[in-house]
Amino acid sequence: TDALARTQAEMVNHEKRLEREMDKARKFALERLMRDLIPVLDSLDQALAASGESDGRGDSHDDTAQQGLVLTRKLALKSLESHGLETIHPEGQRFDANWHEAMTAAPTDDAEPDTVLQVLQSGYALNGRLLRPARVIVAKAP
Repeated sequence: TDALARTQAEMVNHEKRLEREMDKARKFALERLMRDLIPVLDSLDQALAASGESDGRGDSHDDTAQQGLVLTRKLALKSLESHGLETIHPEGQRFDANWHEAMTAAPTDDAEPDTVLQVLQSGYALNGRLLRPARVIVAKAP
């Protein structure tokens, strides 16, 4: 009976371990795809930044194009977020080397040292796992 009880316990433990591994595999199966789509979001951000720069013409076509870019980015981000993608935009937060990549430090009186002054490029995580750190400018004492 002891051997039978041990065998049953081993089977239960094996089933639980397989279930955990399957959950983990499902959770992070999209990681490679998400990593490939992050540059697409970056390109949309750059296009929005470029279209926001006025050339003085005030062309309604430019406004329509910018609205289209905004809507496309929102739709893409919403779709990716529905599969577990999280945006890391830490402006004003304390610098965390685990989630942020400091590109430079800037002296300022407006923020406490080691606070994120500006986000140069958003970071992304998938279900709590870092895909790309946010690239930031960090405050330092003047």
